[in-house]
Amino acid sequence: DVGVKALSKGLGSLKNLADVHLDFTGCHSVGDAGVKAVGDSLGSLRNLTSVHLNFSKTLGARCQAVGDVGVEAVGQGLRSSTNLAQVHLNFYGCHAVGDAGVTAVSEGLGLSKNLTTLSLNFHSCHAVGDLGVKALGESLGSLQKLTSVDLEFHRCHALGDLGVNAVGEGLRSSMNLFAVHLGFCDCSVGKVGAEALGRHLRALPELARLSCAGFDRPIWGFGRSDVVKELQAFCGLPASNPRRTGGEVASRGACRCECVCS
Repeated sequence: DVGVKALSKGLGSLKNLADVHLDFTGCHSVGDAGVKAVGDSLGSLRNLTSVHLNFSKTLGARCQAVGDVGVEAVGQGLRSSTNLAQVHLNFYGCHAVGDAGVTAVSEGLGLSKNLTTLSLNFHSCHAVGDLGVKALGESLGSLQKLTSVDLEFHRCHALGDLGVNAVGEGLRSSMNLFAVHLGFCDCSVGKVGAEALGRHLRALPELARLSCAGFDRPIWGFGRSDVVKELQAFCGLPASNPRRTGGEVASRGACRCECVCS
């Protein structure tokens, strides 16, 4: 954290900076103090158009060093950069991150009305649930210039129908969306959430690439995934389209829809 704090201090003095790209992948000694320092520095950079922050941890590592304190600071920092066009945040494997962190990031993003590209990775952030993801969905509803969205919530076990429906409802407002990836493997999403998400996605007129992970899990207690049926309808395919190993793939012209679990 000492090194990251020093870096952040220097970063915050670059008032005309337009692009920030920091990658701390696998740096397990970086914790909340370091992430908070980065977030604080973002607050003084009002000309940013692109932010890439990667604090992902090594696969299999049980990292508790990065939690809501750091992620909330990043969300607060994003509030100052209202001209952002691209945001990529990766907190893969930061197990202590929960709803408070996701909510803060969501609220910060909601002010970036010019945002076109959004990628959020909270894979294996086990404390993330419906509350945080619902806040994200509400913010997505105000980002009408989005063209590409990648949301990864793999193994966020507390995430269920409420949060997924909110995401779908928020995306529905982004009529220029071209590409969407949604990762909900090993979450607690059921039939209601899957059906609702499918209906929302079908309303996007410009959507050409769609990938949904986590909607073909037999443990949910219903057979063929209802979101797959909605995607088939979106692509003009019959509901009896044969199932493929590894998930459903449907295509119509330039549109490619996938429903997989990875």
